[in-house]
Amino acid sequence: MGKTRPTLNRTEIEMLKILPGRKLTVSEASEELSRSLSWTSEMTDHLEALGLLTKERVGNHTSVSIPKTPLGESLSVLIAEEPMLNLETLLADSGLLILPLLLKPGYSAKDLAARTSLSIRTVKGLLPRWRRMGVVLLEKGIYYINLRFRTLIDFLQRYNEHRNISFLKKKYPEAIIVWQWRDEFMVSVDFNIKDQKFSPAALSALDSDLIHTKEYFYYGPNIITQEETLVQALYVDHRNPRVKRYVRSMLTQADIKEILKSAEKYDMITEVSELI
Repeated sequence: MGKTRPTLNRTEIEMLKILPGRKLTVSEASEELSRSLSWTSEMTDHLEALGLLTKERVGNHTSVSIPKTPLGESLSVLIAEEPMLNLETLLADSGLLILPLLLKPGYSAKDLAARTSLSIRTVKGLLPRWRRMGVVLLEKGIYYINLRFRTLIDFLQRYNEHRNISFLKKKYPEAIIVWQWRDEFMVSVDFNIKDQKFSPAALSALDSDLIHTKEYFYYGPNIITQEETLVQALYVDHRNPRVKRYVRSMLTQADIKEILKSAEKYDMITEVSELI
């Protein structure tokens, strides 16, 4: 998404680690990191574009700090509470590209390569390193983040949310995200999005006469199944009895395992279970 390079180098991570609770000028940061002023300035631009750093002009100087945003706060907590976690090894290179996709249920190495456009060799080179750190677990060919690392999971979730919102603001500033998970999201708009990367979502994809007052579109890696569309409809309007009746009538044609899988994804297990 977007043109900002979603990767970090080790010096950028070192810079982030010295910033929590502090506000430094770019000159002071360059001295602490033993890097040139021009290189440090370029680095701060990149970190700002990723939402990991904020810049403020004060007189003749530019100061940098961790932003007071959900993403910035989660980063500060990660740095403070996981001092033994080697963030340079974890997040450098393609870490920030792959790890956000490993939030449960995770992906296989082959799927990760396809999702990130990285070579399978690159992906398979990183995954064993993270497993040795205990950060990533492997189960039946699927890699996912160890749930024990709650601060890392929170940071990755916040990073996903920030990236999704930033991408949408640039492309469709009028659209509102009503649901998001990893690099997938559903938006509400007043118009029809004619973009192959966006699929009609909720009831608009079912040719139903139960028309919402808004249009809903899904952005993500997969084609929406009928089962997921039904769950989306409930998510958007789960208190509407007409929607409930429609979804219940369609369940006879649905794969129950698939609809329960989608219900878990949208955190709609209770609402779907009541209709099955």
